[in-house]
Amino acid sequence: MLTFEKVTEGLALCGCTASANYIDYLRSTDDLEEGDKPLTLESATGFATLMQNFGDLGEPMIGLFSEGTISAEWRIADAKHLLIEPLDDNKASFALIGPSDKPGKKFRMNGRGTITEVIATLRKRGVDRWKNM
Repeated sequence: MLTFEKVTEGLALCGCTASANYIDYLRSTDDLEEGDKPLTLESATGFATLMQNFGDLGEPMIGLFSEGTISAEWRIADAKHLLIEPLDDNKASFALIGPSDKPGKKFRMNGRGTITEVIATLRKRGVDRWKNM
């Protein structure tokens, strides 16, 4: 059976120690606003799957949406911004602002699907190479 401890151990093993530590912090219900839900194990599991398969951008800034899902955000530059919300252990939604083919413009995209589909879409758009561009 999967537990928060196994999720954070897996994150630490793939080099995401800061994320693992922050997930431990997010499990605490001390700082929740009224009506907010605590972090779900399913979202934490989805985040671990995401990071094990899409660590190209390094560790993200992590937050918690009011429904108990993780907010993982990367801001590489003004025109390189990615937000992913692991909805459960298999699905995620994402939004990105990236470089456009048109000078002075930004490309915007969002979507939802399995974590595997989201990663494939991001790779197709070249997001995995943002840090090297």
